Amino acid sequence: MNQDLKPFFLRTNNETILWKKVAADDKEAFDQLYRNNVKALYNYGSKFTQNTASIEDCIQQLYLNLWNSRKSLKISSFRSYLFISYKNLLVKKIQASSKSIPIEFSPELMAVESTEDKLIANETALSNKSQIKLAMDDLSNRQKEAIYLKFYEKLEYEQIAEIMKIKVSAVYKLISSALQ
Repeated sequence: MNQDLKPFFLRTNNETILWKKVAADDKEAFDQLYRNNVKALYNYGSKFTQNTASIEDCIQQLYLNLWNSRKSLKISSFRSYLFISYKNLLVKKIQASSKSIPIEFSPELMAVESTEDKLIANETALSNKSQIKLAMDDLSNRQKEAIYLKFYEKLEYEQIAEIMKIKVSAVYKLISSALQ
């Protein structure tokens, strides 16, 4: 039976049994715990960072720590311990590599997309991109510049006016006419 399809209490009981075997130096049980959880850990890590190297390094470090501490760790809920430890390792690694960026769980990354969802999203993006390119081709250079500064650079109308050396009211007109 696929590990993901097992009822929670069976999976938890199985992990408890496997962990007891690991504590007794059973490498096959350790390998089974790894295989049962690595995909879920990877998906969870991808909610915090898109850096696959960091995700994989932290999974490896987590299992190395587990193996090295197997005799002394007293774990009541293996899966909870696994995810908490993994998150702590990953957050530390991300913070160490980028001191200024706060780490938060990203709800936008919650859904794990299927291959079909990704293909549909890519096709939609390509279609939208070509429609935007056609629409942009019809704009004057000043309209293109104003649209770029407003929507791509996220500047305020006053900043755009200063950059383009025009009045703020002219920026409003340029953008309004470009969007029509």
